[in-house]
Amino acid sequence: MPLRLVQITVPPERSADVDGILENAVPAGRWKLTAPDGGEMIQFVVPVEQVEALMDRFSDEFDGDESFRVTLLAVEAAVPEPDENDDEDGA
Repeated sequence: MPLRLVQITVPPERSADVDGILENAVPAGRWKLTAPDGGEMIQFVVPVEQVEALMDRFSDEFDGDESFRVTLLAVEAAVPEPDENDDEDGA
């Protein structure tokens, strides 16, 4: 199953907005870090099939917010490999 690592940076007060969008997605893993600029960096791994819908939702939610950043990376390997049944209820 092809996976993508999504890295999103938002101001701390917008972190809950990201959580709300991910509520119905089924990330294979999720991490929150404090970015060097003081923002929140949220990283998560999702099946490639969920990426377009998630990116559309992030674009709609953060349109015009210049502090919002997203980076999308292909995942070459993950150990342990995510369960393929995890994405059945995804966005």
